[in-house]
Amino acid sequence: MLWQAHLIADEKVCDVNSLQTAVSIGDLVKIREILAKAVLPPPANLSSAEANLFGLANFFTNDPETSVSLLSTVLRRPFGPYHLAAAKNVHWVLMASNSKGMKVAQDQIELAFRQSLSRSVHVKGSTVYDLTMQKRICNHEMYQRHRHPGQWAGVGVKRWKVQYFDLLKKSITNFLYRDINDWAEQMISASGNPSVCQDSSACESEWDISQGASGFDGHSVPEEGHSVMRLGSLTHIQFIVEDVLTQGIPGDLLEAGCYRGGNSVLMRALLEDDDSGQRIVWVADSFQGIPLPISEKGKRVDETRNWKSRYNVSQHFVESVFRRYGYLDQKTKFLPGFFNETLPSSGISHLAMIHIDVDAYDSTMDVLESMYPKLSVGGYVVIDDFHLNAVRTAITEYRSKHKIVEPILPVPSDYVFSCTANLTARKPGEPVPRHLDLVTPLSAAYWKRVE
Repeated sequence: MLWQAHLIADEKVCDVNSLQTAVSIGDLVKIREILAKAVLPPPANLSSAEANLFGLANFFTNDPETSVSLLSTVLRRPFGPYHLAAAKNVHWVLMASNSKGMKVAQDQIELAFRQSLSRSVHVKGSTVYDLTMQKRICNHEMYQRHRHPGQWAGVGVKRWKVQYFDLLKKSITNFLYRDINDWAEQMISASGNPSVCQDSSACESEWDISQGASGFDGHSVPEEGHSVMRLGSLTHIQFIVEDVLTQGIPGDLLEAGCYRGGNSVLMRALLEDDDSGQRIVWVADSFQGIPLPISEKGKRVDETRNWKSRYNVSQHFVESVFRRYGYLDQKTKFLPGFFNETLPSSGISHLAMIHIDVDAYDSTMDVLESMYPKLSVGGYVVIDDFHLNAVRTAITEYRSKHKIVEPILPVPSDYVFSCTANLTARKPGEPVPRHLDLVTPLSAAYWKRVE
C-alpha cells in the first residue's frame, strides 16, 4: 500500500511531513531518529515522492547504497515530475561517496532537465540543493536577474554592506573590466544574427551564480582576475565566514592554496565584522605552483601530474593584491612553503574555517592531517576542487579513517545540475533564459563539523 501522509513503524504513526522538514534543514539527529523507527516497504511500493525523500534522507545518514537504490527506483519509471530531483540526488550521492557512475548520473540530470524544460514540467521533489545554505546561494539578491527598482526600499545600512561585497566579488573575478567581445562573438555565432548585439546589454555576460574569471574553463588559466572561483563559490565563502562570526565559532580562517589571493582578500574583508578583532586569515601556499605528487597513491590518482599550468604565483604578487585592496595588515599572515613542512609548525591553535584549493591528493591530505584537529565544532571545511578524483579520494580516505560522518554537501554552480529552477514560466516560442542554458558542473563541496 502506498503511503500518502504517514508510514507505520513499530506500531506508531511516523509523520512523513516531519521527515520532509528534517531533510529540508539537514537536521541529522531528527532524520536518524525517524529512519531508525521506519520500516520501509519494497521500493516498488513507494511513490516517486516517497522514494526520492527516503533516498535523500539515507544520504544524510551516511548510507549511500540505500540512498542510490531508492533514488534509482524513480529513474527507472516512466518520465515524470520527480525525475530531475532524483537524478540530481543520485549524482551528488555518488560524487560525495566518490563512487563509480558519476558521468552516467550527470548525463541523466541533463536529460531529465531538457525533458522537463521542453515539456514545461512543474518539477517536484526535494534535492540536496534545497537546503537552506544552497537556496541562499541559488537565490542571492545581487544576481542580475533578481535586481529590481524597489529592492532597497526599507533597507538601511545593510544595503551598503551587501553592495560592497558584491562589488568586491566583481573585482576579484575581473568582471568589472571584462571586454564583452568574446561573449558577443558567442551570441552572434549561436543566433546566426550579426546584429544581435546592437544593444550592447544584450551581449553582456550576466552576473549570476556561474560567473567566473574571464577565459577560465577549468583547464586553462585566465590572464586576468585575482580568483578563478565562480560567483556561487565566492558567495558560499561569504556565507560561511558570516556564519562563524555570527555564531561565535572560535578560530582563525585558513586558505590553503591561494593562487592570486582573491579568495583570501574576500575572507579578510569579511573579518571587518569580527567584534573580537583577534581573528587572522592565514594564507598558505608553496608560491612555487602545484607540487608534483610524492606518495605512491598521489602518483596513481593525481590529475595534476600532467598539467602544463602549475598555477605558479609569487608571494610578492599576492601581497601586492592584498595591498591594493587595503588588507595587507596584522590580520593577514602568510605561510610560504609546502604544507607538510609549514602547517605543522605554523602556530595555529584554533580554526573556524579551512578552505582547501590545492588540486592534488598529497596536498589535500597534508592540510587535513595538520589542520582538521584544530577545527572548532561548528567550523567548516570547504573544498574547491571536489570535481577532481585525487581530491575526492583524499577527502574520502581521511573522513573514513577518522570516522567523520557529517555529510559532504555541494556548493551550487548553475540552474541545470544544481539549483532548482522554475521551468514552467517560459511561454511557448520564447527563447530559453540564459541561466537555464548554461551548464556549469559542480566543483566545490563542504561539511560542517558537529562533533
